Amino acid sequence: MTWLPEPVLAAGGCDYHVTTYIDLMPGARLLLREELLLGRHGETPGACRQRLRVRRSGRAEYDQELILGTDAPGWQGPAVTGGRRALGSLLVVDPYWVSTRMPCPLPRPVPTPHSSRCPHPRSCSRRSPRTPSTSAAG
Repeated sequence: MTWLPEPVLAAGGCDYHVTTYIDLMPGARLLLREELLLGRHGETPGACRQRLRVRRSGRAEYDQELILGTDAPGWQGPAVTGGRRALGSLLVVDPYWVSTRMPCPLPRPVPTPHSSRCPHPRSCSRRSPRTPSTSAAG
């Protein structure tokens, strides 16, 4: 399933609430993009509450809620919007990525004297040359 809707505009004075529920069948894949614009140019945005829930065969796989606006403490702080007025997220759900070791799409890290750990996810098949191997000798 591919879901790429147009951006949502949280215009000044709005009170926007949306919950998106997606229930995937076994083996199904999902590509989902969400974009949010916080007010028009020079306008204080309204209130916005977005929730995304993805389930596979009745089991929760992803559940995220974003609350923005004057009633949401810290929403303009660095952990939420960082003062940005345009936000976006991309979600990929693909059971093939879980069952196989896909090549990592991130660029290979450049080793430095202070970094010996690979910044890639633990499931990544590409490791920094300085990261010790975890395989056991038999």
